[in-house]
Amino acid sequence: MSNRHTHILTADEFIAQGTTAAAILSIARWYRVSDPATAAKIKDIAYDVSRKTGEKIRMRRVRPANDNRRPFKRKAA
Repeated sequence: MSNRHTHILTADEFIAQGTTAAAILSIARWYRVSDPATAAKIKDIAYDVSRKTGEKIRMRRVRPANDNRRPFKRKAA
């Protein structure tokens, strides 16, 4: 791992610029693989923003595939 420093905004700074807690969680997911420690810090900040703003953070849900095709009906042989 390289020794790099990532500046992370505080919860109040995120709130001041209008970033939602859900958007901050999205950033944390992006860091999850490459830098788990940073991802954990960002996730904590997202929950702090949620608590301070009253925004509810919903758990990710599985969405069904967007299948607009007509159902396939087999013809009788």
